[in-house]
Amino acid sequence: MKWLLALLALMGTAHAKSAAEILMLTDRAHSNFQDLTLESKMIIKEPGADKGREFTFTTQMKGEEKRLVRFLSPGDVKGMGMLTEGRDTMYVFLPGFQRVRRMGTHLKNQSFMGSDFGYEDMNESTYTGYFAPKLLGEESSVWVLELTLLPGKEAEFPK
Repeated sequence: MKWLLALLALMGTAHAKSAAEILMLTDRAHSNFQDLTLESKMIIKEPGADKGREFTFTTQMKGEEKRLVRFLSPGDVKGMGMLTEGRDTMYVFLPGFQRVRRMGTHLKNQSFMGSDFGYEDMNESTYTGYFAPKLLGEESSVWVLELTLLPGKEAEFPK
């Protein structure tokens, strides 16, 4: 699958010269905080169904790598938590068992609670160091990069 990354130009960065510089600027802008807390809602609908299953959760982020997701509803996942410490390290807290388990790397490509998101999608925080960027185009305030996975790195989508 071919992934193209279209990036909005950021104030003061309109003169980036290379694809690598643009990618670093994007990573920096994406994680330009020390602490961040988000409250989110995800609705998963089956084809042909009128109503979907609704999940609410909070996400707390510390810098680029650390991310804690705590589920608030529905009742069967309430209290469950996931801690991400980089692309390859994830832990899950199962409140019914009062246990923390490290998630195996084989789960990275599996669907997250029946959604189109995978666990790997939840771990991605930066692209620099994992992908080689190639500048495909530039229009006024938009850059288009093609990212190709670096040798020795693993990802669901290599491009």
